[in-house]
Amino acid sequence: MTLAYVSELTPEQYELFEALLTPESQCGRPRTVNLMLVLQAILYVLISGCAWRLLPKEYPPYSTVYYYFR
Repeated sequence: MTLAYVSELTPEQYELFEALLTPESQCGRPRTVNLMLVLQAILYVLISGCAWRLLPKEYPPYSTVYYYFR
């Protein structure tokens, strides 16, 4: 498997993080964002040092990623 960026996790590595993530709420709107992509985007910003607005287009919108980061 070839990763697009150095900061990306393999699916096996993501499985380790999955238990730490907040589960989807039973009430309210269902989650529409892929949390694996959100985590990849957060790692991309932290490792590369780029601004949130400069996230590559294959990640969710920067505002969504920053929301989960906060």
